[in-house]
Amino acid sequence: MSFTRVDLAKASQLIQAGAQIVDTRDEASFLHAHVKGALSLARVGVNGLLNHLDQQQPVLVYCYHGMSSQQVAAYLGQMGFSSVYSMDGGFEHWRVSQPVVSGNE
Repeated sequence: MSFTRVDLAKASQLIQAGAQIVDTRDEASFLHAHVKGALSLARVGVNGLLNHLDQQQPVLVYCYHGMSSQQVAAYLGQMGFSSVYSMDGGFEHWRVSQPVVSGNE
């Protein structure tokens, strides 16, 4: 496995430590609410991620429920990213207890 699955607490720690964040949900869902600082996969595409992310910095990937983010996390790991994490439970789990933003924030 080229990525690590993490729970909500570890995901929060990664974000506080400055991890890059990738939201794999569709653009409408991203605009409605997302983790502050997240990059929308729907906007840049899978290949565009390579141009927007630093391979040497940690990357946290999330989706709706924690399943499809694992595919993107695995791809990033295969492309040479050194520290890739997929958030278990996805955004649905995150938004229950963590802050979210909307629009382009």
